[in-house]
Amino acid sequence: MQQHSPTAEFERLRLTRMTCDRIRSANYHLTDHLAELLGAHPELEQML
Repeated sequence: MQQHSPTAEFERLRLTRMTCDRIRSANYHLTDHLAELLGAHPELEQML
């Protein structure tokens, strides 16, 4: 059985451009939030 990457699975979804943009935006905001959190609490990086 061949494994598919999460990116490939996402690309197969039939989503509107607006939905894709909203998902991408949410991912960027989450990444920014995690970066700020790790900057304020570097000890949390050990959990990742």
